[in-house]
Amino acid sequence: MQLQFSNSSKTTSNYNISVMDTSKTRNIKSLLLQAWGERWTDVIWGNKIKHVLPRGVSGDVYDLADCILQQALVGPGPNSLFMSYLMHSLSSRVVSYGAVLSSIGRYQSFYKPYCILSLLDLLKTFQSRIGCHGNEEECIALCKAVVSITHWLYACVHHSITKLSELKQSPEHISIMEKSFEALLYFSNSTFIKSLLYVGKFEDQSMYTQMLQKHRELEEKINQVPTTTNITREIIEGALSLVSCVDNLPMVPLKQISESNNKFQTVASTINIMVVVDTILNPVNEINTFVNHLLLIKKLQNFKVSQLICEIIRASLITIADNSGTFEDDLKSYAFTFLKLPNLISNIIAVVNDNEEEPFEKGLSLLLYYGSLLDQVDLCSNCDCLSYLLKEFCKVKLLTEAQSNQFMARRLAETSKVALQGGQGNKPLTKPPTPKSTPEKGQASVHLVLRAEHTLKRISVSLDSDYSKIQEPLLQFLCHILPLKNFKLILAAFSATGELDSFISKLVEYNEYNKYVSNESVKASQTRAHMFDVTFLLLFYVTQYYGIDVVKAHAGMKDSFFIQWITECLSEGGKFKCPDLALSRCNPEIVDMLLMQFMNTEQEIKTHLVKWHEICINAPAAVKEILIAWEHGAISTEK
Repeated sequence: MQLQFSNSSKTTSNYNISVMDTSKTRNIKSLLLQAWGERWTDVIWGNKIKHVLPRGVSGDVYDLADCILQQALVGPGPNSLFMSYLMHSLSSRVVSYGAVLSSIGRYQSFYKPYCILSLLDLLKTFQSRIGCHGNEEECIALCKAVVSITHWLYACVHHSITKLSELKQSPEHISIMEKSFEALLYFSNSTFIKSLLYVGKFEDQSMYTQMLQKHRELEEKINQVPTTTNITREIIEGALSLVSCVDNLPMVPLKQISESNNKFQTVASTINIMVVVDTILNPVNEINTFVNHLLLIKKLQNFKVSQLICEIIRASLITIADNSGTFEDDLKSYAFTFLKLPNLISNIIAVVNDNEEEPFEKGLSLLLYYGSLLDQVDLCSNCDCLSYLLKEFCKVKLLTEAQSNQFMARRLAETSKVALQGGQGNKPLTKPPTPKSTPEKGQASVHLVLRAEHTLKRISVSLDSDYSKIQEPLLQFLCHILPLKNFKLILAAFSATGELDSFISKLVEYNEYNKYVSNESVKASQTRAHMFDVTFLLLFYVTQYYGIDVVKAHAGMKDSFFIQWITECLSEGGKFKCPDLALSRCNPEIVDMLLMQFMNTEQEIKTHLVKWHEICINAPAAVKEILIAWEHGAISTEK
């Protein structure tokens, strides 16, 4: 058999479409020629074609199904080798069902009955697996392809009846008619195919109109079907009823869908995702902003307030139960659940105007049905999380103490019921474990977060006091929270309570205050140096932890030294600052003075009347000079 491809964009004898002529399609055509010449198996073909196609790109982009079918059907009969290539490509998802259906639907050479029979056999092999694994556009393309293949099947029957009336006897056309009717009957009995056809009816109206026209023409010729065939009257009626079945598909009113959603709600995965993002990735998000997002989801999913509250609490508990994260992530989860969540729910109840009575109590009642989740959270946190959470709700006046006790009694009753059902009724129930006073090393806990909340109050009082009177006590206090683990805990608590902006503003203010003082004693200068150093380190870590934009947004003094320094010198997110630009701002006199102090290790660093912001600006140039000298052997490593 001679293989030949047309390089023109005009139609071939087999198809009324054009195949896109690109370098990639030319490579595909060359690969097909090589496959035929070397008689590749379908497995070898599958491996070779994946090397030609770009990674992650479907063969539909380059009309792979059209290329294979054009070559497979170039003669009077089908080329079984190429047909096996197409079937393998379809099974391995190199081409989609929609693309293959469209290619079959475009084949118009009805004077080649053996090729038509081959296509009908191909359709029968995969018609029960028709589906779409791509995006929305590919799904719509599949709907259009179903309309096209239905029109083609009607055309096959119509052409076969016409030929039989002329030839009187033609086994090939009888077989075409039988297989076409079988395929149409399968379509009529498949709700999925009828649904695709219904969508395609609106997406490709011109083709659907052509299909209806061919359907009417076939109805006029249906009495000419020979009685010697295996086609029964039931098969014919079932095949012709496809159009009416599509038009009469049962519809569910929108109002009924809304009412059914009120009776049964699926798990609100959207809320779960939003809570995790707010907890882990965006802990500094303002409560009011998050409340607005949650209320939008409530409206879209037609939630009641009680359902929304239950889903929010459940999502926060899931983040605790999934303790596969780092120490920082666990801290954020506990801080969100026990510090931010009560205020969040309080704000939701304050702004929602639904007519539901006692939505918060109903939401907690729904939460008690997730007993296994509560058990898992208690196990992960080594405490009775629900009791601690109810205490936090009482603090914001969402519950009274009596109501809290009632919920705890219900929780204990549910636990007892589960224990009895598990055959443990003869064993005394034990109380959930209480939190350890000191959690295990490297482990976050409820106790740590709640203790950090009390520490925040002390920090706020200290930072709001007259700085001139508490310099040394404040320095000792800041040094106490300077260790990384302590400071991470403090930051998690500040973020959850919404007081991070005040904390950042105070640190920036104190750092700015300690840059330079015109009149001070030696002892006071040392305190000032330590205070500048500690506040700079704390602010630097906050910047690394939350990002430059967060610090700049929450800092009160926009023109402070630290804000200017992180803007001009600190790299973030793979965006590096030019070092030469930073070095160009250095003062040679200050650099020489720093070099003298660095090289003279016998004397202490001068602190009296030092402008520490200038030291920060010029220190990189001094370090650069030392490194250059060390590289050239001017100074030793010991020096």
